[in-house]
Amino acid sequence: MTAVFTDCCGNCRCTAGVTKPADGFAHFIFPAERVDGAVCSAREASALRLQSRPGFTLVTPGIRPAGSAAGDQVRTLTPKEALAAGSSYLVIGRQITGASDPLMALCEIAESL
Repeated sequence: MTAVFTDCCGNCRCTAGVTKPADGFAHFIFPAERVDGAVCSAREASALRLQSRPGFTLVTPGIRPAGSAAGDQVRTLTPKEALAAGSSYLVIGRQITGASDPLMALCEIAESL
């Protein structure tokens, strides 16, 4: 649900020209009783949270601590913003693994919450 597309695949109920992935895919995941969660941009978490049932898990990559470079991520939020938007789990990889002191980087992120 993090990719943006503009052409319908022709085999689904998607609307051609969808620019917000949540708008195009939400109708697939929420009626499905066996789907317990989704990976999505934190920028779409609040919209998906409003449509989802209680306990639905939203895993959000592209999370960047305040002041960090976005790198190759286009739609980023800080950890605090992502949690406020409704994210269940945050994927914060390179900002921790690429740090000179990964444990310190993790602690700083935790303290920012």
